[in-house]
Amino acid sequence: MRRLQRPAPSAAETYDLCVSTVANPALRDYFAASRAEIFGSYEDYRQLAENQQLHALEPLDGGDDTLVVGHITKKDLKDLYTQQLVGRGKPARSLYDQILASAPFGRCPYCGFGQVSTLDHFLAKAKFPRVAVLPINLVPSCKDCNHGKKAAVAQIPGEQVIHPYFESTEIEEEQWLFAAIQETAPVSVTYRATPPATWSDALQSRASNQLKDFDLSRRFALEAANEIAGLTPLLRSLALIGEQAVREHLKLVFESEYSLKKNSWRTALYQALANSHWYCEGGHAALIQ
Repeated sequence: MRRLQRPAPSAAETYDLCVSTVANPALRDYFAASRAEIFGSYEDYRQLAENQQLHALEPLDGGDDTLVVGHITKKDLKDLYTQQLVGRGKPARSLYDQILASAPFGRCPYCGFGQVSTLDHFLAKAKFPRVAVLPINLVPSCKDCNHGKKAAVAQIPGEQVIHPYFESTEIEEEQWLFAAIQETAPVSVTYRATPPATWSDALQSRASNQLKDFDLSRRFALEAANEIAGLTPLLRSLALIGEQAVREHLKLVFESEYSLKKNSWRTALYQALANSHWYCEGGHAALIQ
């Protein structure tokens, strides 16, 4: 749920360096002969992504032996990624590591809190093998987001999830992630996407899909439960001063978080806590069992 600058490694640099270390001379020649057509696919991806139209790309449903371009199979293109770009000790691995390190503070842009440890193919390489090593299709992510992301192919713009390299600035400039406090013991939190009505239907759908496709409502709630538990000693002390002291502290934290990231789970949490009369009036004591 964070926008990222597009990767520094170029498509040409990445493809050529990967191809240069393919051990099979004949296959290496096939890759070289198909370079122009592959690069045409890269340009199609860029243009469509800039207009949130990646759903227009046709997925490949054949098996690994299916010819994709020239004499190159789906397996060949997938192996170009796993063996040449990811492979330890391969020259192109430095480009992989460079993209991996591009996420600010090493945090996953999909969820905002997971530690980046892998590259996610925004369009799965099993369905879109032509862009298996295209840097703008490779998003630094945490393992939970990478492995938990649904593999369904979008049919319309609203079925896509937020693309960290290409999504519109609204996802960071306007709040659309909110939380609600549940009056339970211990206190629990639910999360929801409520995009502004001024957004396009497609953008509203993409924001909502972000929570569903990455299971973020549940994962955010788990982070929130841990955060709330840690508030117990401080709020117990502030409660001695009065309800307003509790509310003011929560409001200050919310404002600080909001100034940094309008749509983080912490921003939504502290906003909901500060706005909850039940919580500020003593509901926080429900943490104590």
